[in-house]
Amino acid sequence: MGPEAITASAGVDESFKQAQMQRDPSPAPPPDGGIRAWSQVFAAHLINCLTWGSSASFGVYQLHYTETTLLPPSQVSWIGSIQIFLTFAISAFSGRSADAGYARHAVLVGTSLCVLGTFMTSLAKTYWQIFLAQGICEGIGMGIMYMPAVT
Repeated sequence: MGPEAITASAGVDESFKQAQMQRDPSPAPPPDGGIRAWSQVFAAHLINCLTWGSSASFGVYQLHYTETTLLPPSQVSWIGSIQIFLTFAISAFSGRSADAGYARHAVLVGTSLCVLGTFMTSLAKTYWQIFLAQGICEGIGMGIMYMPAVT
């Protein structure tokens, strides 16, 4: 390969680089939505922590319930199982409502149900009361508020 070929290939490489830069300008900086956007990110993080922290720590509740109500662990485990099932099952519908523009409403209703379920669990004395408060009410509340937070 002679000097002419090297000069010609260098010219082709240079013109290719210039054409590439003209077609693909440097990307713009990422948008920064300010304090409102970052507060939404923080709220979604807290919702995620609430939803899966409560479900993941059900073993602590199960130990407490088996010792205080003297119920078998297999019966008490239904509370946590229903809670997680409802979280996933309701998420399909709450995700659709969030896509339709009702994300704020879904989070508000879900949070209210979680708080109500937690308060009612503190007052519960029998198995069916705990099941309704923690299993059903909190499960539905977590399902309603979880999907809008991650979409």
